[in-house]
Amino acid sequence: WLEEYHIDGLSCDVSQMLAGNCEDDVFSFFASLNGKIQSEYPDVITIAKSRYTSDVVTDSVQNGGLGFSFVRDRRLENEILSVCDLARDAKLAASLHHGICALSDCESFAGRLRCDSRERFAASRLLIFCMMLADSKKLTFSGSEIGCLGNAENRVEWECLSGESSLHKKHQLFVRDMGDLYLSHPV
Repeated sequence: WLEEYHIDGLSCDVSQMLAGNCEDDVFSFFASLNGKIQSEYPDVITIAKSRYTSDVVTDSVQNGGLGFSFVRDRRLENEILSVCDLARDAKLAASLHHGICALSDCESFAGRLRCDSRERFAASRLLIFCMMLADSKKLTFSGSEIGCLGNAENRVEWECLSGESSLHKKHQLFVRDMGDLYLSHPV
């Protein structure tokens, strides 16, 4: 996939594989995979969804870790959802070392709201805004960057971007502008 499709990152849910007994073959598989990716494709990132602390998951293979570039910061993602739910006096904690905040549509509250489209898109923009305020790396995927609100096939519906007045197109422009603002202000 890396050679043929030029993908820029891999995300793996390692929680189930590492649950309980932490078998050596699972550790050695991911250490080998990440070591190979880092040596042959140094610009490609790997992200682990794991219950383990980021040190075990993101330590280099040479130091006995699994060698992932980032670990999903589920605690921070849940805090962002709480803050965006307009909880009073909610504050974002500092992110994990090597943490990445990856809010896909399937995990966002915006996709679960029982309200009209405009309110869903407003909630999704608030979610993206709160994510940009968090002290972490950011990742949009699974259509969250274009405001996909979920479908049965779990595919991104790119056709929703047709038409300049589309709510999806406006959402995409908002995410682009937030990214530009984030990159242009080092604070």
